[in-house]
Amino acid sequence: MFNDERFPSRVLERIRPALKYAAACVLVVTPLCSAIAGDDQIKGESQYREAVKMLESIQGTLNSVAIKMHAGADPAQFDEEREAVRPVLAAVIEKLQEASDFGHPVAQYRFASPEFSFRRDREGNCKLLSKSADQGFAPAAVQFAVCSPFESKSHRVAQLKKAAANIELYAAYYPQPAVQLLCVSKPPVRSLSQLGQKEDYLAEIYLMLAQLSGRRTPEGIQYFKQAVAANGCAYAAKRLEHLQPSTR
Repeated sequence: MFNDERFPSRVLERIRPALKYAAACVLVVTPLCSAIAGDDQIKGESQYREAVKMLESIQGTLNSVAIKMHAGADPAQFDEEREAVRPVLAAVIEKLQEASDFGHPVAQYRFASPEFSFRRDREGNCKLLSKSADQGFAPAAVQFAVCSPFESKSHRVAQLKKAAANIELYAAYYPQPAVQLLCVSKPPVRSLSQLGQKEDYLAEIYLMLAQLSGRRTPEGIQYFKQAVAANGCAYAAKRLEHLQPSTR
């Protein structure tokens, strides 16, 4: 389906998963394009913005392909549209990688996250997520949970606490996609990513801190309460109801 002599095989291999996902999910553009900061203060921001602009330019086509795919249309009906966006997606990947190499925390998260699947090396993805989390970017701190066992519990706790403290620093970059957010009531549609606002990720951070602190400890219970306060997290509220006898 993607064999084309106009594109080197290494490029095709890298854009295949991105194209497959982008054609299936109109949400792939929204969180990335809405996440533009006012000033170019983070290294790699200009490259990140270029990726944003390129994705904006093909959003209509991606939406059209997604609608047709969800309707069960014959792939032949949208092959032309798919071919049209492929080189743009390849360029987006290149720009995101450049931004990631500069240490841009949002680009690192998006480049490593499964919904884009730009990288297939788990160790490499986890290193990017850890670097992003070390800068206090909450989505990366949440997604880094898949990289267990962690180097140390203390480092993991420090990442989560920094993400909670810096939640407003990256406010312009939300919403962001996630594989699964326990504090977001609406489940993924057809296994596609959820979208989380900063409050949703903050609640998720508190959930993880509660688990690491010990659910029945005073500190853990306090984190559950903070998760509820962040976005009304029903999951945390249920845990509190279950733990209520221990809090009396």
